[in-house]
Amino acid sequence: MMKNFKFGYVARLLAGAGLASLGLGASLSHAAAAPAQPLVLVGSQVPDQILPGDSATYSVTISEKALGVIEDSRVCLNLPAGALASFSDPVQVKGEDGSPSKVMTLTITTQPSTPPGVYPFIVTRQNQGNGIQISATGTLVIGAHVSMISYNPPVILSIQMLPDRTAQILCSGTSGGTYWLQASTTLSPPAWSNIATNSADANNLLNFVDTQAPTFPMRFYRAAIAH
Repeated sequence: MMKNFKFGYVARLLAGAGLASLGLGASLSHAAAAPAQPLVLVGSQVPDQILPGDSATYSVTISEKALGVIEDSRVCLNLPAGALASFSDPVQVKGEDGSPSKVMTLTITTQPSTPPGVYPFIVTRQNQGNGIQISATGTLVIGAHVSMISYNPPVILSIQMLPDRTAQILCSGTSGGTYWLQASTTLSPPAWSNIATNSADANNLLNFVDTQAPTFPMRFYRAAIAH
């Protein structure tokens, strides 16, 4: 007669760097010998790097060889500061050898205050009845926000109507900086929309041409840093 056991999943995230890549090997520790060794596999982080405040997901596969139907519970401990982990409901699948497995998604959600870094973690499953424990490692990679280069605010130097009644707008900015030309048909209140994008040249100048100008009885312009 096959007995049903209750198992718990524990995701322990260990602070500190040291694992540059994901470990897919599983380890087994138990007080008594078992007829079969279940296996836990943690997939790669998706996306491969997140920013503080974002979430990362992992596919977790658990082999159920020779264990029959199991009622699962999952607990997450020792996450990086401000991070939370959760598991999706498992889906029953069959492995390449025909043995049953369960696949679920581990989601680790960080906060804007979570420190950037590389955090090796362990996904552990423990048989609450006989003490059998299996585990596999993964890595959470949190990058830092990249500081934006400081560009000078654009200044409109001149507006000129060309012979074809299009409008040429000359602006100053910071060389290499990308800027928007925005337009509105009224200032009460204004309804600005981006109509062109350009980058400042080596002389810090930007030249815009509004080809739609002839279709408006009146149009106002301003320039802004693109973001």
